[in-house]
Amino acid sequence: MAVLDIFDSYFNLTIARNITFREIVLAIVAVYTISIVVQGIRRVWFHPLSKYPGPRLAALTLWWQCYYDVFLNGGGQLLAQLKPLHEKYGPVVRIGPNHLHFSEPSAYHDIYCQGSTFHKDPNFYKLFFIDESSFGSVDRRLAKTRRDALLPFFSRRALTKLESAIQEKVDHLIDELKTYDNEPVNMHMAYRSATLDIIMEYLFARCYDAISARHFRNSTIVSLQESLSTLFVLKHFPLVFTILKILPDWLVNKLDSSAKGFIRIVHTCETHANEVLSNPEEKLHNASHEIVYHHLVTPDPAKRSEMPTKKRLSNEASSLLNAGSDTVGGTCTTGTFYVLNDERILRRLRTELDEARKERGMGVKESLGFEVLEKLPYLTAVIKESLRLAHGVVTPLPRVVGPEDSIVGGYKVPKGSVVAISSAFIHNDPVLFPDPFKFNPERWLQGPESRALERWLVPFSTGPRQCLGMNLAWSELYLFFGNVFAQLDMRVHDTTVEDMNDFKEFFLPAFSKKQLHCYVKARGD
Repeated sequence: MAVLDIFDSYFNLTIARNITFREIVLAIVAVYTISIVVQGIRRVWFHPLSKYPGPRLAALTLWWQCYYDVFLNGGGQLLAQLKPLHEKYGPVVRIGPNHLHFSEPSAYHDIYCQGSTFHKDPNFYKLFFIDESSFGSVDRRLAKTRRDALLPFFSRRALTKLESAIQEKVDHLIDELKTYDNEPVNMHMAYRSATLDIIMEYLFARCYDAISARHFRNSTIVSLQESLSTLFVLKHFPLVFTILKILPDWLVNKLDSSAKGFIRIVHTCETHANEVLSNPEEKLHNASHEIVYHHLVTPDPAKRSEMPTKKRLSNEASSLLNAGSDTVGGTCTTGTFYVLNDERILRRLRTELDEARKERGMGVKESLGFEVLEKLPYLTAVIKESLRLAHGVVTPLPRVVGPEDSIVGGYKVPKGSVVAISSAFIHNDPVLFPDPFKFNPERWLQGPESRALERWLVPFSTGPRQCLGMNLAWSELYLFFGNVFAQLDMRVHDTTVEDMNDFKEFFLPAFSKKQLHCYVKARGD
């Protein structure tokens, strides 16, 4: 019997006499309680996913996920719970009333493969508040249309044209690092500052000049780091974003300083969108180089059906800005630590870079370009191993099964179910990657066997929703690793393997103990 029918029956039984307000309240509470109990019984014992094992509380309510995402030890703890759950329950675990998480690598390509009919889970992706971007679009066809409009901007040809802008920021970073000769440098903040400046320059032909901030503590970078935990608060309490966005900055800072970075990026992108829409011809013409709005706004009426909205422009810019400043910085931090932590790896990498310079008659202070660096096999192997251990996005990216029941990882999953697997389960799989927690570039230098591993290197995801800026990320990684290690002598300061492996899961890994610090000085010729 429906809830309204129950209430109607009670009302009809009592209408003949005077009823008190207290009785009405008690009736409503009773009906609500019964409905919750009935829903709980259905979820636990009669739901289409009830045959899959997992914590009983997770099957009952999404508050189970919320506890690990937001409250336990400051949040970001769900991923840490998944490994013991799979060890207890097997390769498929029910982690929500309608949610399954898989641990076997075979499930990854079933969920995210090219041609998949699964779509993004709207209840998860709404946390980014960029539903009109190609990343945030749940509808597959609409997402493809929006993605296709941006693909030329991230093509190899476009990167070649803008390589000098990227190289300029890398050179600036190296020059700044040389000034810290006698004190340890926070390399994570250094790389994050450089990647933010690069993506700002690439997208908008503007720059925060975060690299120049002393100790790389530019206010935007610092607040972005602090705002990582805010992301999952918004996942479970989306009303918070709506409230924060309409409040003045000074009040946001007083209420929750960790939200500053998130809100600042939103406001920056909205400001840029307003400027472009106010006078597109002038703004695009005056840009020092091609920017993202050249592909989102076409001033010529003969080439467009309608002008994109401010929300569409700001959503797309916000999506690209956040994605472009996080993953590369984390990968550079991880790779730098592991290379410096193994003298053999460092020596082999340096030898390859030095030989590349000698072949071209270059000194140690001259920068190697992307076309040279991408042909160096050991450097490429170091970057791949850095990507594997840094993971990229670690939060399991949920997809909704449909339009029919499907087979995922060998299991039949009913349509409408939400399925996911974290990239960390792929990159740490001991069958695919023996001794998975060891930094071993040589695993990528074993001919056909290594080429087969490419299928399982998924820091940028795969399939139709693969990271749009993957080519840009690879370009940055080559230029950072190739020039930082060639031009600088670095030594790890007070940072351990445990520090690097201990991270919280806030979509991307967030180091929860110490960030990488190094002593840095210029190499001699």
